[in-house]
Parts: sequence; C-alpha cells; structure tokens
Amino acid sequence: MTAQASEPRIIEAPVVHQQVLPDLRVELQKGRHRIPLSTGGYVEAVRKGPVGPSWATVVLIHGFAQKRYTYHLPGWSMTGWLASQGVDTWNIEMRGIGRSAAHSRLTRTIDTYVQKDFPDLVEHIARTVGRPIFVIGHSLGAFTLYAGAPSVRRWLRGGIGIAGLIQFGQKRMVFEALQRLWPVVPGVVDRGLHLPTQPPAWMLGTAPFTQLLDSRAWSASPVRFWHPGTMDRQRLKWWLRNGFAPAPLGVFRQLASSAGAGRFTSFDGRVDYLDRWQRQADPLPTLIVTPDRDAFISPGDARATFEQTPGNDKEFQVIGESHGGHHWGHVDIIHGDDAPEYVWPVLLDWLQRHA
Repeated sequence: MTAQASEPRIIEAPVVHQQVLPDLRVELQKGRHRIPLSTGGYVEAVRKGPVGPSWATVVLIHGFAQKRYTYHLPGWSMTGWLASQGVDTWNIEMRGIGRSAAHSRLTRTIDTYVQKDFPDLVEHIARTVGRPIFVIGHSLGAFTLYAGAPSVRRWLRGGIGIAGLIQFGQKRMVFEALQRLWPVVPGVVDRGLHLPTQPPAWMLGTAPFTQLLDSRAWSASPVRFWHPGTMDRQRLKWWLRNGFAPAPLGVFRQLASSAGAGRFTSFDGRVDYLDRWQRQADPLPTLIVTPDRDAFISPGDARATFEQTPGNDKEFQVIGESHGGHHWGHVDIIHGDDAPEYVWPVLLDWLQRHA
C-alpha cells in the first residue's frame, strides 16, 4: 500500500446517538474491535465514525498509565466529535490496559509498544480500512508514534503528537526524581512489577483532594496533570476515578534512564529511537501540539522534538494564554473546558489539509 489520497469509506457498525459535548448530541456508528498482536493476544479498540463515508482514518494512542478515556469521557468525547466531522476513529487500549487486559499482559518496557504492538495495530487497521492512516498520540502515545512510525511508514499518512517528546529539551524534576529512585528498586523489569495507580487516583477524585489539586496553591507543584481551573470539576473527578491504569515500573525505569542520558533508547541501549526518527527516508507529515504549562513535557521538550523532526511538512503549536485567556496543562489540552474550541479544531484542520 502506498500513501495515496484518502477515499471515502463506509463503516459497518451499529448506529448510536452519543452526547459528545453538553450542547452537542450526534448520530454516529460505533463498534468494538480486537486487533491481534504478533506476540500473542489482542488489544481492543473502540471504533467510531460518521453515518456515511469517512474521509480519513485516525488511530488514537493513550499515554502512560492511561486508558481510552484519554480521548473520551461521558458527555465529553473528542473521538465522538471527530467522528461527527467525518473521521473514522480507532481509540486503542494498549496491551494489558482497560478492556485489553482480558486478552494481553502489561508491557515490561516501552520497546514492546514501539517495536511490536504499534506496527501490528497500524498495519492491521490500515489493511482493514484499505488506506494509509493517521495516528494521534498523547504523552507516551506521542513517543510511541515518533519511535514506531519509521518501521510502518508505508501504512501512515501523518501523525499528531500531543504533549509528547522524543528529544529532551530540558531537565524535568519528575524524571530526575525517578533516576534517584531506581537504585533501591532492583529487578523491576524482570519481575514485571507495576504500580497500581487506580486506588490513589480514585482517592484524588474525592472532593477534598480534587479541590486542593484544582487550586492555585497546587499550580507550582512539579506533579500536576492539568492547569488549575481549566476543567469542569465533575468531569475532572470522573477522569481521576476511571481514567488510570496500572503503571509498569519497567517503563518508569526506561523513562528515567532516557532522561538521564538526554535521549530515548531501547531498554538494552541498542536502538536509538531519536536517530531512527531523524533518519526516515520518507519523513512523516507531523503536527506537534503542546500546552504551555505542562509539568511533564515542557514546551522546550516539544520544541526540541520539532527541531529534530525531519522533512519540511511539519508544524508546531503551543496552546497558551492566547487560546482562551489561560494556561494549559497535560490533560486539559484534550479534556479542558476550552479544548473543543481551541484544540480539537486545530487537529481537525491539520487532518483535513493532509487527507
């Protein structure tokens, strides 16, 4: 398959009515799909598309310790909104996460995502729809896109990285803390240990904690998932209580060691993912979008990734105070109150120009 102009495709799935925003209810087609993995097992995807032809197919990949709720919450759904605009969306839950946990085990390193699962799901979906596809990745999902794209370039039309990186632009306090932690946690990869993030996240979703985390007093914390005051409180609580997944400690360790080295490599150090990204023979059209006050991936990190992205068909945008009159964080760039007005259309416009 070569990257040619997208043609309309009809989705065969039940027609449903979904509330995608408080004031927007749409008719779309929705179904669940299992995607086989070459290492055994499956991952699950929720597929949504228009009633009628779609003009593009987009695969959405969540970040570390997250689920499909990165892109969809009840009554607040970026995937549903994109589907209402004519896009065939596949919202993936990676191995061992959410619904995929019934069919596959958690990864022990990032390498399994990049070298095995990402190529499997991209090729499977592209073959299923009969055309090259787009990928949107958030946070670690964006890194998976950057690191995995070169091996499946023929199946891809373009990629959008949101709040993600493949090149560090500056040191981050969170990653530095992880580096200091690992000497006291030996063997985490071999044992396949993971951090159960759901119980503490559920606790943070209760009123006293949510009120504290959403206050200005918390805005200076090095660990904050959203910029205070940018998300409806009930939506925020729902995401905290339902959006988190187990966090493999081996992935934590790989993130920490890569931050220390200043570049991402495979766990054994044999594959330099930045070098692979830079050496693409046919550079992938890429949009990089980043919030201005992300505690995990700074605009400097995103800018460094943009500068190391090959080719001329690349764009970079910081979402900041000029978008709604406030700062933006790691999660509210998708689920923030103003995201449907200032962020989602940016993604849609880029997709339309590259379809």
